[in-house]
Amino acid sequence: MLSLSNYRRGKVLFLILLAGGMNLKSNLAHGWGSLGHQIVAHVGAAGAGGFWDANNNGIVQLTTAPDVVYKRLPTAAIEKPTHFFQPDSYFEDPRQFNLIPQIYMNAVSQFGSGFVNQNGTAPWRTRQFYDLGVQALRNGDFKTGLEYAGIMSHYIGDMSQPLHDTKNYDGADTDQKGIHAFFETTNLKSVDVNQLTNAVVQVTKALLVDPKFRADFKGSINNVVFNEVNRGYAYKDTLLNIDKNQGRTGTGAKNLLKLAVARMGDGAATLAMILEHMWADAGNPSGGETIQVEVPAWQQPNYESTVASTSQLLQDDCLE
Repeated sequence: MLSLSNYRRGKVLFLILLAGGMNLKSNLAHGWGSLGHQIVAHVGAAGAGGFWDANNNGIVQLTTAPDVVYKRLPTAAIEKPTHFFQPDSYFEDPRQFNLIPQIYMNAVSQFGSGFVNQNGTAPWRTRQFYDLGVQALRNGDFKTGLEYAGIMSHYIGDMSQPLHDTKNYDGADTDQKGIHAFFETTNLKSVDVNQLTNAVVQVTKALLVDPKFRADFKGSINNVVFNEVNRGYAYKDTLLNIDKNQGRTGTGAKNLLKLAVARMGDGAATLAMILEHMWADAGNPSGGETIQVEVPAWQQPNYESTVASTSQLLQDDCLE
């Protein structure tokens, strides 16, 4: 059951400093924006409970690192495509998205590495950090496992944002430039953070007990994250139509905010379920103390093999 007992009523969202003393409040131009990512991470970790909720603050700290740390490294050009996935670059018809290979090397074999990397690798990046986290937890290294999980939470949040799941990511194809930043950052800042967080909590609670939502979590981790992309993409046209027909003020802004809350709730619920299974996949290790985290070293994208859980399935009884 989702609990916010460890939540310090919004303070954690704005009082976080990462490596080098970077102020997250000044870095709202990426992903969901720092605020959106922090809400997804906080609500998701609370929903997972146990070790993850005990280390809620650490996950919230780390969820913005791929934007505010990794994208500032000399390897930024390699990092950036790991934050999105554009299925409509593969097939125009969403009914064909199931034809996109969920194994990276199979996708490369069919479409070529240039095409695959250009159109985003967020699902495989999520799987990479999932496997790294599971392996660390299996080895009893709770600090490293927690840090990789915190980084992983960022890419999960990215995929819940519909404009990270389409080639029309900023409305350029439909004469709607600027919608990306407005939807995920500017519009969120117009709402009290506690009200926004509580709204996301309510969506997350409902999803975690929704059989239809939970049905998307039976299968491999690859299947789970591709399902998240598909759920996000399904709202792409709704988002763009609201913007085109209602604008970015008044009713339009309110309806875009409502959609953002729904999608953040999806991201948080997805994170909660994946974190629960991550713990189970690591063998339900004995641990649960609160750990001080650091931003882990940037990892080169490596999708050719997996470290752990290749044959594991997300079984519904692991997620109660």
